[in-house]
Amino acid sequence: MVIATQWDGWASDVRFRNNVFAVAGTVRYGHEVGRNGPDYLIEPGFGPATHIRFQGNRYLGRHIDPPQDEKGVMQPDYAPPEVDWAVPMFDPAKPDGFAAFMVRHRGWMERMLARELGAPVVPLEPMQTSFVEARR
Repeated sequence: MVIATQWDGWASDVRFRNNVFAVAGTVRYGHEVGRNGPDYLIEPGFGPATHIRFQGNRYLGRHIDPPQDEKGVMQPDYAPPEVDWAVPMFDPAKPDGFAAFMVRHRGWMERMLARELGAPVVPLEPMQTSFVEARR
């Protein structure tokens, strides 16, 4: 779920607050100690990365070596909801159907977001801006 690795140095002062870490299988937390091809070899904890803090997060599912999170909530019996991955498709050979596709696709995206967020999604209306306002 979270792995600390060295890019151009190790991370420092990273905070994870009020997130939901949901997993259908098993997830681990740790730091990179090597590679096996494209796969990370990890050990518990965040190793050389310093001051990585977790606060008030929810951990749904099976989490191995989770970080210390005094206000965190563990829910190991989490079962993910059934997902409808029937993504609307657009046939470029029929461009007249593009407007209808966009309506179907937006509706699908809103349903997926609402499921993940656990709340209805209400899209904002686009705002008209002038060239001057856009540059601010």
